[in-house]
Amino acid sequence: MVRSHPTTKDSGLSRSRYRKCMEERIVEFLTDRGICLGKDIYSALGEDSFLIWRTCKRSRRIIMKSIAKRYLRLDRKVPGLARLSPAPQREFLTYTVLGLNKAEVEMRAYELREEIKRISRYKIKLAKKISEKALEESDDAVREKSVFIIGGDVPLIMAHSDPRPERSLGKMVAGSDLDIVVIHENDLDTKAIKKLESVLLDLKYSLLSQPMKKEELDFLIKSMKDVKKQLEFTNFEDKVACKILNEAEVLAGNKEIYVKIRRMIDDYRVKEKIEELEEKGMKYRKITEEILLETENPDRELLLKTFTTTMEFSEIF
Repeated sequence: MVRSHPTTKDSGLSRSRYRKCMEERIVEFLTDRGICLGKDIYSALGEDSFLIWRTCKRSRRIIMKSIAKRYLRLDRKVPGLARLSPAPQREFLTYTVLGLNKAEVEMRAYELREEIKRISRYKIKLAKKISEKALEESDDAVREKSVFIIGGDVPLIMAHSDPRPERSLGKMVAGSDLDIVVIHENDLDTKAIKKLESVLLDLKYSLLSQPMKKEELDFLIKSMKDVKKQLEFTNFEDKVACKILNEAEVLAGNKEIYVKIRRMIDDYRVKEKIEELEEKGMKYRKITEEILLETENPDRELLLKTFTTTMEFSEIF
């Protein structure tokens, strides 16, 4: 989606004239089409998504309304490890309404927000169904000694259904994946854990084999001992794990285990540490967006770090 875009030499146009030409094309499209999302403009114009985004951001005629709820994303490749998700590209393509009439843009933004809520509720319901299915097919001790939780953009009510490739097999899946974490008591039998893992793997590939709407399931099984160590917030993996624990929603199993974890989160001051990272992420987003808007021909490395969603993969620990 971030294509190499034409320089002034390639196009034979001055920079200001090229920007004006792009803006005129977008305005003409919006005049004919009416209200739309960023991805509609991208598909219609066939231009680089970054140039379209920047043109719209700079324009005084084009009205933009994002319904995205920005949230912390930990990334090894950025200073301070913290940025905000969705990335500018994803926010523009999926969560931004554009038009020439403010009232119409506001109305479509409201509809989009309701649609995102519906998708998120559907994915939470599906994740609960998967978790209950896993419990049914596992040993009885698993229900008593484990809890299933979900992290990522689904519990944050930011799930989307835009098709994207699943990483392991490359199949196209329906938007946001299901990041399920199973936390078990330290004394849960090893055989029961291995059986649970096998059950979840079967469910994962079953979801990918659906003929119509394929869903991606990512899962992790860990012990309370692992959780306690991660709450020390020492390394990158610990911080990702703590972020998921803090934002998670319970799906199934023994909910008292998650109650214990919430108390531990408070004891270790994890929420305060995450809030500090969110502050860093907000500052990083503000600075990088300013750079992107002011830099005429940003190189590919800068775009990958600050604009694109290419490397926006979930990691669960």
